[in-house]
Amino acid sequence: MAKKKTRDYEAESIQVLTDGEHLRLRPAMYIGSVDSDGVYQLVKELLDNSLDEYLAGAAREINVTVAGDVVTVLDNGRGIPVDIHPQTGVSTLQTVLTNLQSGGKFNAKTYAVSAGLHGVGIKAVSYLSEFLEVHVWRSGVCWRQFYNRGVPEAEPQKVKRAGKTGTEIRFRPDPDIFGTAVLDRERVRGRLRDVVALCRGLRVTLQVDDTLETMDGTASSLAAVLAADGYPTFTHSTDTIEVAVAFTEHDEPEALRGFVNLSDTPDGGTHVVGLRQSVLGALQGQQGASAVQDRDLLTGVRGAVHVKVQNPSFKGQTKDRLMDRAVEQLVSSEMLPRMQRFFEANRPLARSIIERAQRMGKAREQYRKLRAAASTQTVLRRDARGVLPGKLTEAADCKVKDRELYICEGNSAAGSAIKARNPKNQEILPLRGKIVNALREDASVALKNAEVQTLVTAIGLTLDPKGSVCDTSKVRVGKVLLLCDADPDGQHIATLILGFFWRFARNVVEQGLIHIVLSPLFRGTDEAGSAYWYADSIQELEKTSGLPSKKLRISRLKGHGEADANEIGYYAMSPKTRRTLRIVGQATDGRFEALMGSDVGARKVLLGIVED
Repeated sequence: MAKKKTRDYEAESIQVLTDGEHLRLRPAMYIGSVDSDGVYQLVKELLDNSLDEYLAGAAREINVTVAGDVVTVLDNGRGIPVDIHPQTGVSTLQTVLTNLQSGGKFNAKTYAVSAGLHGVGIKAVSYLSEFLEVHVWRSGVCWRQFYNRGVPEAEPQKVKRAGKTGTEIRFRPDPDIFGTAVLDRERVRGRLRDVVALCRGLRVTLQVDDTLETMDGTASSLAAVLAADGYPTFTHSTDTIEVAVAFTEHDEPEALRGFVNLSDTPDGGTHVVGLRQSVLGALQGQQGASAVQDRDLLTGVRGAVHVKVQNPSFKGQTKDRLMDRAVEQLVSSEMLPRMQRFFEANRPLARSIIERAQRMGKAREQYRKLRAAASTQTVLRRDARGVLPGKLTEAADCKVKDRELYICEGNSAAGSAIKARNPKNQEILPLRGKIVNALREDASVALKNAEVQTLVTAIGLTLDPKGSVCDTSKVRVGKVLLLCDADPDGQHIATLILGFFWRFARNVVEQGLIHIVLSPLFRGTDEAGSAYWYADSIQELEKTSGLPSKKLRISRLKGHGEADANEIGYYAMSPKTRRTLRIVGQATDGRFEALMGSDVGARKVLLGIVED
């Protein structure tokens, strides 16, 4: 056998890409994704640059405009320098928009703390935009430059004299990169509201198409981002750390948010861990808290922490999670003693938090015991759709009104029915033997019956042990079909099931949910075996087939368990060929009680039994 030739691997195999080529080839490395989140990240990168100017004390106004798929971000900061850069030989403006190794965030003299960090963000906007237009107001002059997918059309041009300073960048995300992804306007609005809450004295405007919104941070504080009922209970602020915490009555998990140098960290990080530890540590020092789980103590807590850190360490370019361990210790050591003093001064609040945590712990323990008891019953399973009988063959992906539940006698009949069913909308549930006679037994006995519980769970009923009307708000099937044999035992099972429904779920019967499959007694085929018919009598076979009985091969159907999938599919499961009887509640009044109740005389009269 000839040896398979390997692919060439030479010096020419190694590609050397420019900054722009690499960024456009692997955009997710720089902005996380190329969907609507990626488009938002481009806007956030520009906002972060404007916020850096605020942190440096140079900007007091940021304007964001969204017009269709074009976004503009304007600030009144110092303006990006435009003079020739000594290392690159081109304008500094062009350098910061195209050179991945350039940036003002590496120099603490330029930005003591920064929302940006790696200096890559504005380059990502440049290279991943179909077009980008930048205006810079600096030293009394307005400069303008155009870019197409990161390539400048020309050097920055003077367009007019101006007395203001600042930077404006207008861009359209490149559809070659982002496809049809659309910027989430509400997410931008939420980010700007957070910005205003964090930046005292900053004025922000947002114009989306023809709608203009102004947000003023003159009297803002971190408390505004909590979205809690009422005012926060605890606040603390220094030059480095700002914290706000509210203790609500909500029975929801803790909601702690984190910000670093004005930038949101949606995945939290060490600053959020430090806040969590300080709140927990203060509560755990109160009486009665030692035996309570942390998650119960923090239920309903709304909190936010903002830290200003020089050279923070994030996970990933998109800065979603802070990784500095020193910040965790910084926040915890700063906040813990203050939280302790707060709870000492507010003992009723601490007591109410601990008592609620104790109640939640007890409730969860009770639920755990109930779940453990349920798990011992092998008839149940839990999945994304809730608790269902383990022996139910499910049709999960269809509408409730289209789902049909077949109740079968035993596993044999169910086995054939499973093979014959339409898996898109037909479910099979085998019952073992005869269920309890619900019309004769006490409710406590009837409802504890395992087969009854299986039936109720499969349909999705909530029963009232003291009444005949049940809750059907969570019914998961549109039709229940009783597939019982045509012999007396089969009909007895069907009657027992109907009797149960009539006593505990009468409204289900009255609504016409229950159907009985009319199972045939005889099967006839022609002499060649090429055609077959089903009927309740030989005379009906002759009439249906058009053949005399002597030209038919007639067999007696013993039960569904001995029928093959083709047979049961034809006479019981295909909507085109099956025969069913819909049970209508009003027509059954008194019948079930007479048939299955304790009045033997009434039952004999109904059945036509005459004693000698």
